[in-house]
Amino acid sequence: MSLHAAPLAEIPTRTAELVRIILPKGNTITQLRDCFGAVYSDDQFRSLYPTRGQPAYAPWRLALVTIFQFLEHLSDRQAAEHVRTRLDWKYALALELEDLGFHYSVLSEFRARLVAADQGEMLFNTFLQACRDHHLLKPGRQRTDSTHVLARMRMLNRLELIGETLRVALDDLATVIPETLCQVIPAAWWARYGRRVEEGSLPHSEPSRSELAQTIGEDGFFLMTSLLNDTALNPLLDRPALAMLRQVWLQQFQRELSGLGVTQIKLRAQEDTPPAESRRCTPHEAEARASIKRHTRWQGYKVHFTECCDEAGPRLITHVKTTTATQPDVQVNDTIQTELIARALRPETHLVNAGYLSGDGLVESQARGIDLVGPLRESSSWQSRTADAFDLSAFVIQWEQRQVTCPAGQVSTMWSERSLSWTRRPAVQVKFSASSCRNCSLQSRCTRAKSGVRTLGFPDRVTFEFSGHPNHRNTDAGRHRLPAFTGFTTAQLVFSPTIQILRPSLCRT
Repeated sequence: MSLHAAPLAEIPTRTAELVRIILPKGNTITQLRDCFGAVYSDDQFRSLYPTRGQPAYAPWRLALVTIFQFLEHLSDRQAAEHVRTRLDWKYALALELEDLGFHYSVLSEFRARLVAADQGEMLFNTFLQACRDHHLLKPGRQRTDSTHVLARMRMLNRLELIGETLRVALDDLATVIPETLCQVIPAAWWARYGRRVEEGSLPHSEPSRSELAQTIGEDGFFLMTSLLNDTALNPLLDRPALAMLRQVWLQQFQRELSGLGVTQIKLRAQEDTPPAESRRCTPHEAEARASIKRHTRWQGYKVHFTECCDEAGPRLITHVKTTTATQPDVQVNDTIQTELIARALRPETHLVNAGYLSGDGLVESQARGIDLVGPLRESSSWQSRTADAFDLSAFVIQWEQRQVTCPAGQVSTMWSERSLSWTRRPAVQVKFSASSCRNCSLQSRCTRAKSGVRTLGFPDRVTFEFSGHPNHRNTDAGRHRLPAFTGFTTAQLVFSPTIQILRPSLCRT
């Protein structure tokens, strides 16, 4: 298809007259058209289409249909049906009453063009700019929260994962070297990997499942070895499906050399597999990860929504960031603020929940001219959860003397500063002498370390004092406290039509 851009059409007279009769006060769709106009133009999408070919359906209309579709939670079939039958949609799209619209598959093709051209956020950014032009965007006070996004797959157990990974690799090789593959793989593989590997077709007894896992592991290593030993086939190992096979086999299997010089293949123990942030959970989506947050378990991604929340203005989503499911919220806060500033949407006050808040984040936000507001995280130490135990608040920090005094009056003997690997900011580690701790009558309320010696860790002075740390009251410096904020859920983001309109597709960018 090719794009033959045309000037934006005026709303047909008959369509406008009938809408005014049936909807004299209008509705959300007609009001959006009256307030914002067409919003999009064909010229914005010129790079998505070739210069020759059958004329494409007007992309500015498809963009508006996509917005309306998300506004009303419609499938592609339903959205295409609404274009044919809804008067308010015909009004917004400037269509004649007799217009039959388009086939529903045009919508998925349009979204695919956006993603392929890395223009997934074009619709969102253009609509946001329209709100700015109409003075509806007031970014002074904004808030951020995250929710989970499911991958386009069902959850796989370990046996399904390894079996399906090998099947996908074989299917990929069958498209490039079908004849060679038939000569390399044993005939039994056709029955074993000929169809999708699912739990219903797997054995139920534990010995049989272990035997099948052993067989799949050996088959995978046999395939990779066969490709590795043939120089003409070596480049195939770099194909995504084969790269996934290597990664999954490295994470799920181990090879041991027996006393007879025979290599044995064993499925790794669950505790011996890599952590969730690097462990593959499906061969169909390389970036999907398994994660857990409180009572929610999922495989997929995490999306962070930021919206302006000034009482005088509408609630408009200003930023969307999709990350891996295992990335902590606190690591995304810097990116969100940086991108908001780059788009001239710097918040004066940025409201977050405890997952986004850290002492480093408070300092960096202040340097950007942003007040980061949220609840401080509760300490996870056993001392903070025990009524008569001594947590960090029971110790007095003398920054100038580089020492700490414990509740028993003992002074620390070691003070060291180091940079945390993930924040690159300094932190302090303090240690008391073994003799004073082991002979102390308060030891049981202070430490459970096997060595019997209490150690403390806390951020550098600037971060510690600025963050209003709960343990800051006993330091020899001033105080800074944050306003209370209880946090909010993603469900609370969706309470006005405007937010639904601005919600972008959750495609990975």
